[in-house]
Amino acid sequence: MNDAQTNSDSLTVPRIIWLAMVIAVILYGAFVLVLPGKKSEPGGDLVPIFALVAGMLAACSFVVRTVLTRALNGDAARGANMVPYVVAFALAEAIAIFGLVLHLLGEPQLVSLGFVVAGLVVLTLHFPIRHGGGARSSLPA
Repeated sequence: MNDAQTNSDSLTVPRIIWLAMVIAVILYGAFVLVLPGKKSEPGGDLVPIFALVAGMLAACSFVVRTVLTRALNGDAARGANMVPYVVAFALAEAIAIFGLVLHLLGEPQLVSLGFVVAGLVVLTLHFPIRHGGGARSSLPA
């Protein structure tokens, strides 16, 4: 088996997990569109705080993934190579969950969907691809 085939096979599980996370985030967006929000006036106090935390989560998803990739690069266990992906995916999903929470607290759909879309964008940026030529992957070439 050549290196390209081995590398492609090792990306199958992270890609399946990524797809499951994308589906979950899309469902959060559907919930925001379908579920009625709280009927009270939006407080507005949480939106800037959630936006700040969401920005930090987005940045941390890239930093943590890089740090974990370097720390686990020499680890022979196949499952260890998935850890950076799963952590990055979870941090991206948290951004989308903020949108759902804000909607349930009475914020407008547009504000809530902004968080869901931001989570989806960060998740998309973490799509597992083959290593080589500056590609974004935690797997060795």
